[in-house]
Amino acid sequence: SFAPVPATPNPSRCVVSIRLCGTPPSPPSPRVVQEAVPPLGEPSTLSPEAAALAATSAPSAVPSSTAAGPPFALPAGARIIEESNNEVWQDEMLEYAGLLDDPRTPDSLRGYLCSFRSPSGTGCHAFVDDGTPLSRFGGARKLSDDQRLSLVLDLLTAVNHLHCRGSAHLDLGADVFLVRSSADGGTSAVLLGLGAAVRLQAAPGRSAFQMSTAVAYHAPETFVGALLETNLRALMLMDAWSVGVLLSMIIGGKKVSPFTATPKWSKGEFAPEAAVSRAIKEALADFSPWLQALDAESGGFLFRHGWLVKVLLGLLSLSPKARLTVHAAWRLARDAVDAASNEQNALLLNRKISQARSARAAVADTGGAALNSAEFARFRKLSAPRKNQEPFRSLEAIVNIVQRGGARVVIEQRPWKGVRNYGEVIGFRNRADGDRWDVFVPGASGELPIGEPLQLKGILGVLLVKGGNHKLAVELVPPHSPVSRKYIDTDVRRFISVYKREHPGTSSARIRYLELNDGDAELEFGVDTVGTS
Repeated sequence: SFAPVPATPNPSRCVVSIRLCGTPPSPPSPRVVQEAVPPLGEPSTLSPEAAALAATSAPSAVPSSTAAGPPFALPAGARIIEESNNEVWQDEMLEYAGLLDDPRTPDSLRGYLCSFRSPSGTGCHAFVDDGTPLSRFGGARKLSDDQRLSLVLDLLTAVNHLHCRGSAHLDLGADVFLVRSSADGGTSAVLLGLGAAVRLQAAPGRSAFQMSTAVAYHAPETFVGALLETNLRALMLMDAWSVGVLLSMIIGGKKVSPFTATPKWSKGEFAPEAAVSRAIKEALADFSPWLQALDAESGGFLFRHGWLVKVLLGLLSLSPKARLTVHAAWRLARDAVDAASNEQNALLLNRKISQARSARAAVADTGGAALNSAEFARFRKLSAPRKNQEPFRSLEAIVNIVQRGGARVVIEQRPWKGVRNYGEVIGFRNRADGDRWDVFVPGASGELPIGEPLQLKGILGVLLVKGGNHKLAVELVPPHSPVSRKYIDTDVRRFISVYKREHPGTSSARIRYLELNDGDAELEFGVDTVGTS
Protein backbone atom coordinates (compact mmCIF):
# COMPACT_ATOMS: atom_id res chain seq x y z
CA SER A 1 0.00 0.00 0.00
CA PHE A 2 1.21 3.46 -0.80
CA ALA A 3 1.16 6.19 1.82
CA PRO A 4 2.37 9.76 1.10
CA VAL A 5 5.25 11.26 3.04
CA PRO A 6 5.39 15.09 3.10
CA ALA A 7 8.25 16.42 1.03
CA THR A 8 9.24 19.60 -0.76
CA PRO A 9 7.34 19.72 -4.06
CA ASN A 10 9.34 19.97 -7.26
CA PRO A 11 7.03 19.91 -10.29
CA SER A 12 9.83 19.73 -12.83
CA ARG A 13 11.71 16.73 -11.51
CA CYS A 14 10.45 13.22 -10.90
CA VAL A 15 12.71 12.11 -8.07
CA VAL A 16 10.93 10.05 -5.45
CA SER A 17 11.78 8.31 -2.22
CA ILE A 18 10.67 4.74 -1.61
CA ARG A 19 9.94 3.62 1.92
CA LEU A 20 10.70 -0.10 2.08
CA CYS A 21 10.35 -1.06 5.71
CA GLY A 22 9.80 0.32 9.16
CA THR A 23 6.71 2.00 10.59
CA PRO A 24 4.40 3.19 7.79
CA PRO A 25 3.85 6.95 7.72
CA SER A 26 0.47 8.36 8.62
CA PRO A 27 -2.17 8.03 7.19
CA PRO A 28 -2.16 4.22 7.08
CA SER A 29 -2.32 2.13 3.92
CA PRO A 30 -4.90 3.78 1.63
CA ARG A 31 -5.33 1.11 -1.03
CA VAL A 32 -7.46 -1.99 -0.50
CA VAL A 33 -8.63 -4.43 -3.14
CA GLN A 34 -11.90 -6.14 -2.37
CA GLU A 35 -15.05 -7.44 -4.01
CA ALA A 36 -18.04 -5.13 -4.16
CA VAL A 37 -20.76 -5.83 -1.59
CA PRO A 38 -23.82 -3.75 -0.61
CA PRO A 39 -24.11 -0.83 -0.06
CA LEU A 40 -21.50 -0.12 -2.77
CA GLY A 41 -23.90 -1.59 -5.32
CA GLU A 42 -26.54 -4.27 -5.31
CA PRO A 43 -25.30 -7.47 -7.03
CA SER A 44 -26.78 -7.55 -10.48
CA THR A 45 -25.99 -8.33 -14.04
CA LEU A 46 -23.97 -5.69 -15.85
CA SER A 47 -26.22 -2.72 -16.46
CA PRO A 48 -26.56 -1.33 -20.02
CA GLU A 49 -24.56 1.73 -18.95
CA ALA A 50 -21.73 -0.39 -17.53
CA ALA A 51 -21.74 -2.71 -20.52
CA ALA A 52 -21.48 0.23 -22.88
CA LEU A 53 -18.72 1.70 -20.73
CA ALA A 54 -16.67 -1.49 -20.75
CA ALA A 55 -16.97 -1.81 -24.53
CA THR A 56 -16.03 1.73 -25.55
CA SER A 57 -13.10 4.06 -25.22
CA ALA A 58 -15.05 7.20 -26.08
CA PRO A 59 -14.08 10.29 -24.05
CA SER A 60 -17.54 10.45 -22.50
CA ALA A 61 -17.17 6.94 -21.05
CA VAL A 62 -15.55 7.94 -17.75
CA PRO A 63 -18.45 8.15 -15.28
CA SER A 64 -17.77 9.26 -11.75
CA SER A 65 -19.78 10.32 -8.77
CA THR A 66 -18.96 12.62 -5.88
CA ALA A 67 -21.96 11.29 -3.95
CA ALA A 68 -21.90 8.07 -1.94
CA GLY A 69 -22.20 5.04 -4.15
CA PRO A 70 -21.39 4.31 -7.80
CA PRO A 71 -23.22 6.08 -10.66
CA PHE A 72 -24.84 2.77 -11.66
CA ALA A 73 -25.35 -0.70 -10.19
CA LEU A 74 -22.06 -2.57 -10.21
CA PRO A 75 -21.94 -6.14 -11.49
CA ALA A 76 -21.72 -8.92 -8.93
CA GLY A 77 -18.16 -9.45 -7.74
CA ALA A 78 -16.86 -6.15 -9.13
CA ARG A 79 -13.46 -5.37 -7.67
CA ILE A 80 -13.01 -2.13 -5.74
CA ILE A 81 -9.79 -0.22 -5.06
CA GLU A 82 -10.06 2.34 -2.26
CA GLU A 83 -7.94 5.49 -2.16
CA SER A 84 -8.07 7.59 1.02
CA ASN A 85 -6.01 10.46 -0.42
CA ASN A 86 -8.53 12.66 -2.22
CA GLU A 87 -6.00 14.36 -4.52
CA VAL A 88 -4.52 11.03 -5.58
CA TRP A 89 -8.00 9.62 -6.19
CA GLN A 90 -8.89 12.56 -8.43
CA ASP A 91 -5.63 12.27 -10.37
CA GLU A 92 -6.20 8.54 -10.81
CA MET A 93 -9.54 9.31 -12.43
CA LEU A 94 -7.66 11.50 -14.93
CA GLU A 95 -5.26 8.64 -15.56
CA TYR A 96 -8.08 6.16 -16.22
CA ALA A 97 -9.70 8.69 -18.54
CA GLY A 98 -6.43 9.01 -20.43
CA LEU A 99 -6.14 5.24 -20.80
CA LEU A 100 -9.68 4.95 -22.12
CA ASP A 101 -9.10 7.82 -24.55
CA ASP A 102 -5.87 6.33 -25.93
CA PRO A 103 -6.79 4.03 -28.85
CA ARG A 104 -3.55 2.07 -28.28
CA THR A 105 -4.52 1.02 -24.74
CA PRO A 106 -4.65 -2.80 -24.70
CA ASP A 107 -7.63 -4.77 -23.41
CA SER A 108 -5.58 -5.82 -20.39
CA LEU A 109 -5.77 -2.21 -19.11
CA ARG A 110 -9.46 -1.64 -19.88
CA GLY A 111 -11.09 -3.27 -16.85
CA TYR A 112 -12.04 0.08 -15.29
CA LEU A 113 -15.76 0.74 -14.76
CA CYS A 114 -16.20 3.94 -12.77
CA SER A 115 -15.11 6.03 -9.78
CA PHE A 116 -17.20 7.04 -6.78
CA ARG A 117 -17.12 7.71 -3.05
CA SER A 118 -18.05 5.14 -0.44
CA PRO A 119 -20.58 6.11 2.26
CA SER A 120 -17.64 7.01 4.51
CA GLY A 121 -16.33 9.43 1.87
CA THR A 122 -13.37 7.33 0.72
CA GLY A 123 -12.59 7.52 -2.98
CA CYS A 124 -13.12 4.26 -4.87
CA HIS A 125 -12.45 2.87 -8.34
CA ALA A 126 -14.50 -0.07 -9.64
CA PHE A 127 -13.31 -2.77 -12.04
CA VAL A 128 -15.06 -5.67 -13.72
CA ASP A 129 -14.59 -9.05 -12.04
CA ASP A 130 -12.74 -10.33 -15.05
CA GLY A 131 -10.44 -13.15 -14.14
CA THR A 132 -8.64 -14.99 -11.37
CA PRO A 133 -5.50 -13.59 -9.70
CA LEU A 134 -2.41 -15.51 -10.75
CA SER A 135 -1.84 -16.24 -7.07
CA ARG A 136 -5.06 -18.30 -7.05
CA PHE A 137 -5.10 -19.59 -10.62
CA GLY A 138 -5.09 -23.36 -10.44
CA GLY A 139 -4.83 -24.32 -14.10
CA ALA A 140 -1.52 -22.70 -15.01
CA ARG A 141 0.33 -25.98 -15.57
CA LYS A 142 -2.42 -27.26 -17.85
CA LEU A 143 -2.22 -24.32 -20.25
CA SER A 144 -1.26 -24.92 -23.86
CA ASP A 145 1.63 -23.10 -25.52
CA ASP A 146 -0.79 -20.68 -27.19
CA GLN A 147 -2.49 -19.89 -23.89
CA ARG A 148 0.79 -19.22 -22.10
CA LEU A 149 2.09 -17.11 -24.97
CA SER A 150 -1.11 -15.09 -24.80
CA LEU A 151 -0.53 -14.31 -21.10
CA VAL A 152 3.14 -13.50 -21.71
CA LEU A 153 2.25 -11.04 -24.47
CA ASP A 154 -0.55 -9.48 -22.47
CA LEU A 155 1.79 -8.81 -19.54
CA LEU A 156 4.55 -7.32 -21.70
CA THR A 157 2.07 -5.26 -23.70
CA ALA A 158 0.29 -3.82 -20.65
CA VAL A 159 3.42 -2.76 -18.76
CA ASN A 160 5.10 -1.48 -21.94
CA HIS A 161 2.04 0.68 -22.61
CA LEU A 162 2.21 2.20 -19.13
CA HIS A 163 5.92 2.89 -19.53
CA CYS A 164 5.37 4.49 -22.94
CA ARG A 165 2.89 6.80 -21.19
CA GLY A 166 5.58 7.79 -18.68
CA SER A 167 4.20 5.73 -15.78
CA ALA A 168 5.96 3.14 -13.64
CA HIS A 169 3.62 0.66 -11.90
CA LEU A 170 5.80 -0.58 -9.02
CA ASP A 171 3.02 -2.76 -7.61
CA LEU A 172 3.28 -5.70 -10.00
CA GLY A 173 2.51 -9.02 -8.39
CA ALA A 174 0.38 -12.14 -8.65
CA ASP A 175 -2.60 -10.48 -6.93
CA VAL A 176 -3.02 -7.71 -9.53
CA PHE A 177 -2.33 -9.89 -12.59
CA LEU A 178 -5.63 -11.59 -13.42
CA VAL A 179 -6.05 -14.56 -15.78
CA ARG A 180 -9.32 -14.88 -17.67
CA SER A 181 -10.56 -17.69 -19.90
CA SER A 182 -12.84 -17.34 -22.91
CA ALA A 183 -15.52 -19.70 -24.17
CA ASP A 184 -13.34 -20.71 -27.13
CA GLY A 185 -10.56 -21.94 -24.82
CA GLY A 186 -8.33 -18.91 -25.11
CA THR A 187 -6.72 -17.03 -22.25
CA SER A 188 -5.96 -13.37 -21.70
CA ALA A 189 -4.87 -11.16 -18.83
CA VAL A 190 -6.06 -8.09 -16.95
CA LEU A 191 -3.81 -5.78 -14.94
CA LEU A 192 -5.77 -4.42 -11.99
CA GLY A 193 -5.30 -0.78 -11.05
CA LEU A 194 -2.46 1.66 -11.70
CA GLY A 195 -0.12 0.67 -8.91
CA ALA A 196 2.03 3.64 -7.95
CA ALA A 197 1.69 5.34 -11.34
CA VAL A 198 -0.12 8.41 -10.00
CA ARG A 199 1.70 8.55 -6.68
CA LEU A 200 4.98 8.77 -8.59
CA GLN A 201 3.90 12.01 -10.23
CA ALA A 202 5.76 15.00 -8.84
CA ALA A 203 3.20 16.84 -6.71
CA PRO A 204 3.01 18.42 -3.25
CA GLY A 205 2.98 15.76 -0.54
CA ARG A 206 3.48 12.98 -3.06
CA SER A 207 7.25 12.65 -3.24
CA ALA A 208 7.42 9.40 -1.28
CA PHE A 209 5.39 6.22 -1.09
CA GLN A 210 5.51 2.82 0.57
CA MET A 211 5.84 -0.34 -1.53
CA SER A 212 3.00 -2.80 -0.96
CA THR A 213 3.55 -5.97 -2.94
CA ALA A 214 5.23 -9.01 -1.42
CA VAL A 215 8.98 -8.59 -1.12
CA ALA A 216 9.49 -11.62 -3.37
CA TYR A 217 8.47 -9.46 -6.36
CA HIS A 218 10.78 -6.56 -5.52
CA ALA A 219 13.97 -5.86 -7.46
CA PRO A 220 17.15 -6.70 -5.52
CA GLU A 221 18.41 -3.11 -5.57
CA THR A 222 15.53 -2.17 -3.24
CA PHE A 223 16.97 -4.30 -0.43
CA VAL A 224 19.98 -2.06 0.22
CA GLY A 225 18.26 0.28 2.68
CA ALA A 226 15.04 1.43 4.29
CA LEU A 227 14.77 4.56 2.14
CA LEU A 228 15.77 4.93 -1.50
CA GLU A 229 16.01 7.96 -3.74
CA THR A 230 15.45 7.13 -7.36
CA ASN A 231 14.15 8.42 -10.69
CA LEU A 232 11.70 7.30 -13.34
CA ARG A 233 14.17 5.26 -15.37
CA ALA A 234 15.29 3.32 -12.30
CA LEU A 235 11.66 2.74 -11.28
CA MET A 236 10.86 1.30 -14.69
CA LEU A 237 13.82 -1.06 -14.29
CA MET A 238 12.32 -2.17 -10.97
CA ASP A 239 9.13 -2.91 -12.91
CA ALA A 240 11.21 -4.91 -15.38
CA TRP A 241 12.41 -7.19 -12.59
CA SER A 242 8.83 -7.73 -11.37
CA VAL A 243 7.73 -8.54 -14.93
CA GLY A 244 10.52 -11.13 -15.11
CA VAL A 245 9.25 -12.70 -11.89
CA LEU A 246 5.68 -12.85 -13.22
CA LEU A 247 6.87 -14.29 -16.54
CA SER A 248 8.69 -17.09 -14.71
CA MET A 249 5.45 -17.85 -12.83
CA ILE A 250 3.41 -17.95 -16.05
CA ILE A 251 5.99 -20.15 -17.75
CA GLY A 252 6.38 -22.55 -14.83
CA GLY A 253 2.72 -22.61 -13.79
CA LYS A 254 3.47 -21.18 -10.33
CA LYS A 255 1.19 -19.35 -7.90
CA VAL A 256 3.99 -17.69 -5.94
CA SER A 257 7.22 -15.95 -6.82
CA PRO A 258 10.15 -18.34 -7.35
CA PHE A 259 12.10 -16.17 -4.90
CA THR A 260 9.68 -16.55 -2.01
CA ALA A 261 11.65 -17.41 1.13
CA THR A 262 11.31 -17.43 4.93
CA PRO A 263 13.94 -15.70 7.08
CA LYS A 264 16.37 -18.10 8.74
CA TRP A 265 17.53 -16.83 12.09
CA SER A 266 20.42 -19.27 12.02
CA LYS A 267 21.79 -17.32 9.05
CA GLY A 268 21.21 -13.94 10.65
CA GLU A 269 18.09 -13.19 8.60
CA PHE A 270 15.52 -11.22 10.59
CA ALA A 271 13.53 -9.63 7.73
CA PRO A 272 11.86 -10.92 4.55
CA GLU A 273 14.22 -8.80 2.44
CA ALA A 274 17.24 -10.74 3.68
CA ALA A 275 15.58 -14.09 2.95
CA VAL A 276 14.48 -13.06 -0.55
CA SER A 277 17.90 -11.61 -1.31
CA ARG A 278 19.47 -14.96 -0.38
CA ALA A 279 16.94 -16.85 -2.52
CA ILE A 280 17.68 -14.63 -5.51
CA LYS A 281 21.43 -15.07 -5.20
CA GLU A 282 21.11 -18.84 -4.80
CA ALA A 283 18.80 -19.18 -7.80
CA LEU A 284 20.70 -16.89 -10.14
CA ALA A 285 24.25 -17.70 -9.12
CA ASP A 286 24.16 -20.15 -12.00
CA PHE A 287 21.26 -19.50 -14.34
CA SER A 288 21.56 -22.83 -16.15
CA PRO A 289 20.12 -25.16 -13.46
CA TRP A 290 17.39 -22.62 -12.68
CA LEU A 291 16.34 -22.39 -16.34
CA GLN A 292 16.44 -26.16 -16.76
CA ALA A 293 14.18 -26.62 -13.73
CA LEU A 294 11.81 -23.94 -15.02
CA ASP A 295 11.67 -25.60 -18.44
CA ALA A 296 10.88 -28.95 -16.82
CA GLU A 297 8.07 -27.35 -14.82
CA SER A 298 6.70 -25.83 -18.01
CA GLY A 299 6.71 -29.15 -19.86
CA GLY A 300 9.36 -27.92 -22.28
CA PHE A 301 7.52 -24.69 -23.12
CA LEU A 302 10.45 -22.42 -22.21
CA PHE A 303 13.04 -24.07 -24.46
CA ARG A 304 10.51 -24.44 -27.29
CA HIS A 305 10.42 -20.64 -27.36
CA GLY A 306 14.07 -19.70 -27.04
CA TRP A 307 13.44 -15.95 -27.19
CA LEU A 308 11.79 -16.24 -23.77
CA VAL A 309 15.11 -17.41 -22.33
CA LYS A 310 16.74 -14.22 -23.56
CA VAL A 311 13.90 -12.15 -22.13
CA LEU A 312 14.13 -13.81 -18.71
CA LEU A 313 17.91 -13.50 -18.57
CA GLY A 314 17.62 -9.82 -19.41
CA LEU A 315 14.75 -8.92 -17.07
CA LEU A 316 16.21 -10.84 -14.12
CA SER A 317 19.62 -9.23 -14.31
CA LEU A 318 20.89 -8.39 -10.81
CA SER A 319 22.44 -5.16 -12.08
CA PRO A 320 19.87 -2.46 -12.95
CA LYS A 321 22.25 -0.98 -15.53
CA ALA A 322 22.46 -4.31 -17.35
CA ARG A 323 18.76 -5.13 -17.00
CA LEU A 324 16.52 -5.34 -20.04
CA THR A 325 13.79 -2.72 -20.15
CA VAL A 326 10.18 -3.83 -20.56
CA HIS A 327 10.08 -1.98 -23.87
CA ALA A 328 13.12 -3.91 -25.11
CA ALA A 329 11.56 -7.19 -23.92
CA TRP A 330 8.35 -6.32 -25.76
CA ARG A 331 10.34 -5.64 -28.94
CA LEU A 332 12.10 -8.99 -28.59
CA ALA A 333 8.71 -10.65 -28.43
CA ARG A 334 7.59 -8.76 -31.53
CA ASP A 335 10.74 -9.75 -33.41
CA ALA A 336 10.17 -13.36 -32.40
CA VAL A 337 6.72 -13.12 -33.94
CA ASP A 338 8.14 -11.83 -37.20
CA ALA A 339 10.49 -14.80 -37.36
CA ALA A 340 7.99 -17.41 -36.19
CA SER A 341 7.65 -20.40 -38.47
CA ASN A 342 4.42 -21.53 -36.85
CA GLU A 343 1.74 -19.53 -38.62
CA GLN A 344 -0.88 -20.08 -35.93
CA ASN A 345 1.36 -18.78 -33.17
CA ALA A 346 2.43 -15.86 -35.34
CA LEU A 347 -1.17 -14.82 -35.88
CA LEU A 348 -1.92 -15.13 -32.17
CA LEU A 349 1.05 -13.05 -31.07
CA ASN A 350 0.56 -10.46 -33.80
CA ARG A 351 -2.99 -9.94 -32.61
CA LYS A 352 -1.81 -9.42 -29.03
CA ILE A 353 1.03 -7.09 -29.99
CA SER A 354 -1.09 -5.00 -32.34
CA GLN A 355 -3.33 -3.96 -29.42
CA ALA A 356 -0.61 -1.69 -28.05
CA ARG A 357 2.14 -1.25 -30.65
CA SER A 358 4.15 1.72 -29.52
CA ALA A 359 3.91 4.93 -31.49
CA ARG A 360 7.56 4.75 -32.47
CA ALA A 361 7.27 1.22 -33.82
CA ALA A 362 4.08 2.13 -35.63
CA VAL A 363 5.76 5.08 -37.30
CA ALA A 364 8.71 2.91 -38.31
CA ASP A 365 6.40 0.33 -39.85
CA THR A 366 4.25 2.86 -41.73
CA GLY A 367 6.94 5.31 -42.70
CA GLY A 368 5.11 8.07 -40.87
CA ALA A 369 1.95 7.68 -42.88
CA ALA A 370 -0.77 10.23 -42.26
CA LEU A 371 -3.65 9.43 -39.95
CA ASN A 372 -6.70 7.92 -41.55
CA SER A 373 -9.97 9.83 -41.36
CA ALA A 374 -11.22 7.96 -38.28
CA GLU A 375 -8.02 8.64 -36.33
CA PHE A 376 -8.01 12.25 -37.48
CA ALA A 377 -11.59 12.74 -36.27
CA ARG A 378 -10.71 11.14 -32.94
CA PHE A 379 -7.75 13.42 -32.31
CA ARG A 380 -9.77 16.44 -33.44
CA LYS A 381 -12.17 15.56 -30.64
CA LEU A 382 -9.28 15.25 -28.17
CA SER A 383 -7.61 18.48 -29.23
CA ALA A 384 -9.71 20.81 -27.09
CA PRO A 385 -12.79 19.74 -25.09
CA ARG A 386 -11.08 17.41 -22.59
CA LYS A 387 -7.94 19.34 -21.71
CA ASN A 388 -8.95 19.73 -18.08
CA GLN A 389 -9.48 15.97 -17.76
CA GLU A 390 -6.10 14.84 -19.06
CA PRO A 391 -3.47 13.39 -16.67
CA PHE A 392 -0.44 15.32 -15.44
CA ARG A 393 3.15 14.39 -16.23
CA SER A 394 6.42 15.59 -14.71
CA LEU A 395 9.20 16.91 -16.92
CA GLU A 396 11.07 13.62 -16.70
CA ALA A 397 7.95 11.65 -17.59
CA ILE A 398 6.99 13.81 -20.59
CA VAL A 399 10.56 13.60 -21.90
CA ASN A 400 10.32 9.82 -21.62
CA ILE A 401 7.02 9.85 -23.56
CA VAL A 402 8.28 12.16 -26.30
CA GLN A 403 11.60 10.36 -26.65
CA ARG A 404 9.73 7.10 -27.30
CA GLY A 405 7.53 8.81 -29.90
CA GLY A 406 4.55 7.96 -27.73
CA ALA A 407 2.45 11.05 -28.35
CA ARG A 408 1.23 13.56 -30.91
CA VAL A 409 1.24 17.33 -30.93
CA VAL A 410 -1.15 19.90 -32.32
CA ILE A 411 0.09 23.26 -33.66
CA GLU A 412 -1.90 26.31 -32.56
CA GLN A 413 -2.08 30.00 -33.29
CA ARG A 414 0.15 32.10 -31.03
CA PRO A 415 0.07 35.93 -31.12
CA TRP A 416 3.81 36.18 -30.53
CA LYS A 417 5.43 37.92 -33.47
CA GLY A 418 8.40 35.94 -34.76
CA VAL A 419 7.29 32.56 -33.36
CA ARG A 420 6.01 29.80 -35.60
CA ASN A 421 5.18 26.12 -35.14
CA TYR A 422 4.21 26.41 -31.47
CA GLY A 423 1.74 23.97 -29.98
CA GLU A 424 1.03 21.40 -27.28
CA VAL A 425 1.24 17.68 -26.55
CA ILE A 426 -2.09 15.90 -26.84
CA GLY A 427 -3.10 13.95 -23.75
CA PHE A 428 -0.68 15.16 -21.05
CA ARG A 429 -0.62 18.27 -18.86
CA ASN A 430 2.03 20.22 -16.99
CA ARG A 431 1.15 20.68 -13.32
CA ALA A 432 2.95 24.04 -13.23
CA ASP A 433 0.19 25.81 -15.20
CA GLY A 434 -2.49 23.09 -15.40
CA ASP A 435 -2.40 23.14 -19.21
CA ARG A 436 -0.98 20.76 -21.78
CA TRP A 437 2.79 20.60 -22.19
CA ASP A 438 3.98 23.33 -24.57
CA VAL A 439 6.18 22.46 -27.53
CA PHE A 440 7.85 24.24 -30.41
CA VAL A 441 9.20 22.61 -33.57
CA PRO A 442 12.54 24.17 -34.58
CA GLY A 443 14.15 23.52 -37.94
CA ALA A 444 11.01 22.90 -40.00
CA SER A 445 11.11 24.17 -43.57
CA GLY A 446 7.87 26.13 -43.28
CA GLU A 447 4.65 26.66 -41.39
CA LEU A 448 3.11 23.46 -40.05
CA PRO A 449 -0.65 22.83 -40.38
CA ILE A 450 -2.76 24.29 -37.59
CA GLY A 451 -5.01 21.98 -35.60
CA GLU A 452 -3.85 18.67 -37.07
CA PRO A 453 -2.40 15.93 -34.85
CA LEU A 454 1.25 15.45 -35.84
CA GLN A 455 3.34 12.45 -34.81
CA LEU A 456 6.38 13.07 -32.62
CA LYS A 457 9.70 11.45 -33.44
CA GLY A 458 11.75 12.62 -30.48
CA ILE A 459 12.94 15.49 -28.34
CA LEU A 460 15.72 17.93 -29.19
CA GLY A 461 15.90 19.89 -25.98
CA VAL A 462 14.06 21.66 -23.17
CA LEU A 463 13.74 25.37 -22.49
CA LEU A 464 13.87 25.29 -18.69
CA VAL A 465 11.76 28.06 -17.15
CA LYS A 466 11.95 28.78 -13.44
CA GLY A 467 8.60 27.88 -11.95
CA GLY A 468 8.12 24.75 -14.05
CA ASN A 469 6.38 26.07 -17.18
CA HIS A 470 9.04 24.52 -19.42
CA LYS A 471 8.88 24.33 -23.23
CA LEU A 472 9.87 21.24 -25.21
CA ALA A 473 11.79 21.49 -28.48
CA VAL A 474 10.60 18.48 -30.48
CA GLU A 475 11.22 16.75 -33.78
CA LEU A 476 8.40 15.40 -35.96
CA VAL A 477 8.38 12.44 -38.31
CA PRO A 478 8.69 12.96 -42.10
CA PRO A 479 7.58 14.94 -44.02
CA HIS A 480 7.99 17.48 -41.20
CA SER A 481 11.57 16.61 -40.23
CA PRO A 482 14.00 19.47 -39.52
CA VAL A 483 15.98 20.73 -42.49
CA SER A 484 19.35 20.86 -40.75
CA ARG A 485 21.10 21.42 -37.43
CA LYS A 486 21.73 25.03 -38.46
CA TYR A 487 18.00 25.64 -38.93
CA ILE A 488 17.31 24.05 -35.53
CA ASP A 489 19.83 26.24 -33.71
CA THR A 490 18.53 29.39 -35.43
CA ASP A 491 14.91 28.64 -34.50
CA VAL A 492 15.84 27.82 -30.89
CA ARG A 493 17.67 31.15 -30.48
CA ARG A 494 14.75 32.99 -32.08
CA PHE A 495 12.24 31.32 -29.78
CA ILE A 496 14.25 32.19 -26.66
CA SER A 497 14.53 35.80 -27.81
CA VAL A 498 10.79 36.08 -28.47
CA TYR A 499 9.92 34.39 -25.18
CA LYS A 500 12.02 36.93 -23.26
CA ARG A 501 10.39 39.77 -25.18
CA GLU A 502 6.87 38.49 -24.48
CA HIS A 503 7.65 38.00 -20.78
CA PRO A 504 9.34 41.28 -19.75
CA GLY A 505 9.71 40.24 -16.13
CA THR A 506 11.67 37.11 -17.05
CA SER A 507 15.43 37.57 -16.70
CA SER A 508 17.98 35.48 -18.53
CA ALA A 509 18.81 33.77 -15.25
CA ARG A 510 15.27 32.33 -15.06
CA ILE A 511 15.41 30.47 -18.37
CA ARG A 512 17.97 28.09 -19.82
CA TYR A 513 18.00 25.80 -22.83
CA LEU A 514 19.11 22.22 -22.25
CA GLU A 515 20.02 20.33 -25.41
CA LEU A 516 19.42 16.59 -25.16
CA ASN A 517 21.56 13.96 -26.78
CA ASP A 518 20.22 11.07 -28.83
CA GLY A 519 19.20 7.94 -26.97
CA ASP A 520 17.60 7.89 -23.54
CA ALA A 521 17.08 11.57 -22.86
CA GLU A 522 15.44 10.63 -19.56
CA LEU A 523 18.95 9.97 -18.22
CA GLU A 524 19.50 13.72 -18.18
CA PHE A 525 16.99 14.16 -15.35
CA GLY A 526 16.98 13.07 -11.73
CA VAL A 527 19.32 10.45 -10.35
CA ASP A 528 20.96 8.03 -12.75
CA THR A 529 21.12 5.14 -10.33
CA VAL A 530 19.28 4.05 -7.23
CA GLY A 531 20.89 5.33 -4.07
CA THR A 532 20.19 5.07 -0.37
CA SER A 533 19.61 7.66 2.24
